[in-house]
Amino acid sequence: MVDVADALRRQLLRLSQDSEDCRKLFDHHIAKKKWDQNDLEFVLQTCGRCLLDPRLTLILGAHLSPWLLELLGRARAASLRTRQTGGNALHLALCLSLSKLVTISNEAVRFVLGYFQEAPAPFEKKEEEECYEPAQKRRKKQKQQMSSITDRELLQATYDLLVYVGGDLIHMWKWSGLLSYLHHHSQEVKWLTCNCIAVLSRMSEAQREALIIKHVSLETHTRLSVKNGQTTCHILPTVWSEDESIKSCAELRHTVSVSGVSLPIFDRKCLKEGSLVLLPSTERNLEAVAMSVCQGHPVLIVGAVGSGKTSLVEYLACVTGRAKAPHLTKVQLGDQTDSKTLLGTYCCTPTPGEFIWRPGSLTQAVTKGYWLLLEDLDYAPMDVISILLPLLESKTLSLPGHGNIRAHPNFQLFATRRTLGGSKMVSGYAALLDKLWTTVTLETLTSSELIQLVATRWPKLESISEKLVDVYLMLSAGQHDDDRDGDSHADVMNMTSIKVSGRLVSTRDLKKWCSRVSSHVDNIEISLANTAFQEALDCFCAAVPNPSTHFTFAVHIGSFMNCTKATVEYYCMQYKPEVMHMPDQLIIGQRARLHKKNTDYLSIGLKKTVTFSLTRPVALLLERIGVAVMKKEPVLIVGETGTGKTSAVQYLAHHTRNKLRVINMNQQSDSSDLLGGFKPVQMKTIIAPVRQQFEDLFAVTFSASKNNKFLEHIMVCYVNQRWSDLFTLMEHSQERAVHKLSHSNDTVEQYKQTHTRSILAKWHKFRLKIASLKDQVQHAQSALAFSFIEGTLIKAIQDGEWVLLDEINLASAETLECLSGLLESDSGSLTLLERGDFKPVARHQDFRLFACMNPATDVGKKELPAGLRNRFTEFFMGERQSKQDLMIIINDYLVK
Repeated sequence: MVDVADALRRQLLRLSQDSEDCRKLFDHHIAKKKWDQNDLEFVLQTCGRCLLDPRLTLILGAHLSPWLLELLGRARAASLRTRQTGGNALHLALCLSLSKLVTISNEAVRFVLGYFQEAPAPFEKKEEEECYEPAQKRRKKQKQQMSSITDRELLQATYDLLVYVGGDLIHMWKWSGLLSYLHHHSQEVKWLTCNCIAVLSRMSEAQREALIIKHVSLETHTRLSVKNGQTTCHILPTVWSEDESIKSCAELRHTVSVSGVSLPIFDRKCLKEGSLVLLPSTERNLEAVAMSVCQGHPVLIVGAVGSGKTSLVEYLACVTGRAKAPHLTKVQLGDQTDSKTLLGTYCCTPTPGEFIWRPGSLTQAVTKGYWLLLEDLDYAPMDVISILLPLLESKTLSLPGHGNIRAHPNFQLFATRRTLGGSKMVSGYAALLDKLWTTVTLETLTSSELIQLVATRWPKLESISEKLVDVYLMLSAGQHDDDRDGDSHADVMNMTSIKVSGRLVSTRDLKKWCSRVSSHVDNIEISLANTAFQEALDCFCAAVPNPSTHFTFAVHIGSFMNCTKATVEYYCMQYKPEVMHMPDQLIIGQRARLHKKNTDYLSIGLKKTVTFSLTRPVALLLERIGVAVMKKEPVLIVGETGTGKTSAVQYLAHHTRNKLRVINMNQQSDSSDLLGGFKPVQMKTIIAPVRQQFEDLFAVTFSASKNNKFLEHIMVCYVNQRWSDLFTLMEHSQERAVHKLSHSNDTVEQYKQTHTRSILAKWHKFRLKIASLKDQVQHAQSALAFSFIEGTLIKAIQDGEWVLLDEINLASAETLECLSGLLESDSGSLTLLERGDFKPVARHQDFRLFACMNPATDVGKKELPAGLRNRFTEFFMGERQSKQDLMIIINDYLVK
């Protein structure tokens, strides 16, 4: 990777040898061996200005091609500033430069499409000046500005842009201003205008000839045709070798270098550092994706489960300033994905009987130039594939009832495909689109890259990174290139062949293990070796159902970590963590410390004391779940009926005072059961949450005990559906609250003032809700009210509750695909596309997700999809077999 200043200085040296004008401009800086930030900024600024000089445009574009987007970005910014103050000279000069650059650079073609989204066409200058300036001032200004730019040059630029950029400009420019040039005094200008109209109208050769002869003489037409037909090829030097690429730096204001590929920055204020560790194979993967983005091609990213397909797109979005939704929109595809959720549909409004058109995520992305990531393309149904086909072929979205929509120049489409053993996991209709994508197959990390990954991401583990990777490679043979000897390979193959659970070990498990071990490095109260071994058992062995296989795995892991066989036997057969209840903590073993909530969310009627037998398997499971809860990891518990899977989660939720919502899945479960949907509702259902918000605000503003009769009156009006009286009482309370808070004592502490302002703002917003409800009640008398009722999962995500999906493997794989975004990371969330949302639901930091399932050994029970299962931290819960555990159960449940 070449430093920006060194590479730019080297190119300027070559440039000065080809151009005397450039040598005079940069002679001083070329002589300097070392540039500072001011030197680099001066050179970039000067090159941006020189790019607008018609004599230097092509030679600068050829020599400085790695920085062409940066220089064009600076020229566009300068043009925008002058246009805002009424000037037009820089815009016209940039139009001329672009008409030359599109002949040698594909990057310039994409820049043209973005630039003319807001900028006027080159030939529109006269119309603007004639509309807004007096004639005398206009003639004086034209004389100054047009001394170097003539109408012939502007029309030549227009014609070149039409020819090289294509039909996108036809839909973008206002062509009425072009007709005035047919009456121009110059024969050549009229000839160029006729050719532009011929291209614009898609005339045949005979029609074009007839149009030209009508406005210019035959002799002029022949002469200009010969003149323009003698196109001279630009002799451009080969100035940039293939093995050189430039680093990104702060001085590049409009572009960022990603693995040597320059990408335009969308919003500099939203720039973030990507979270990827840039290993050699990752760099190559990034370069392939970035190159496709640079050229505007749709990208299909193919890779194994956990290979980082989504992470590559998120990294590019971060470094280009598109990290915030909806500038990067992610859509999880499945068999139940309806094309209407992508295109848009008519949705009901708060006013009963009223429906409005809400564009879908795909329509929004196409029209506004967002990036769109379609996860798991192979799961898409045929109607989704049918709308993607014209979009990939011609960048046109067919929207029924709204016509065809041209894609915005900044629109970028990504899709991902999971593979297993090098082949597709699902054979769907997506194969029809395979030839239309630029396919990027991700390289897997080698063993040395895995070691480098661990050492870079977790510096505290650098000394043991090789051992950690060896353990991982032992369990994931065949996925990564490994240079160990043949005996080791045989052991690995034997171990992986006897693993019978449906879980696949991937780099997600390695990262999870390293993250856990790293958090214990500074804890001097525990043995790091034993704790790391326990974490390895949780991450790699706890999902194995067969006890003997589990022990075999543990022995091999222990051999890499210098654990004796006695230690392995102790943790596999004898270790039982102690459960201690503290006033503010639930402590399980040495690793799990769960904070108890102050607010008691226990349901009405729930027993304060719950009978629960702490057998050794249960205590181990509680500790494992507790560690996963601390790390914000989703948990999957596998076991036969009656082994205590659900009870263990309920026990933890009860003693940590977290509200647990249990959702029982079955074959008829639908994604709307989890996410929600539009349903006909009574006004009582719509008003209930508003009444609850009113009572919460009332309690923090006034004394609830002194106003008990008033609150009872509110309840009576709500129960009897006396909406008019209810709104009158709420409005009266709102006015009193605003008056009280607005005239509060100014001498109170600062934090109380801040709290008062916050409550006052909520009361002001509440008044708007009352006005909206009044309108709804008025229309509800003549129409049925519909409302989007959020599902249990969405409410839990927002409120920070725990969710348990019981019998998760009974639900269809398509229903469960909606969970993929939620399981991607500890900050992952869901987007309610059915409601017309484009931003993910705000995830509460206390939200946790659990799932339980029986092994796929009975009729109707199946394995979870590998891609979904891999995102969980999985534990197997076996039957109680020891006499000691059975006696504990008998004493707890039978002996009184």
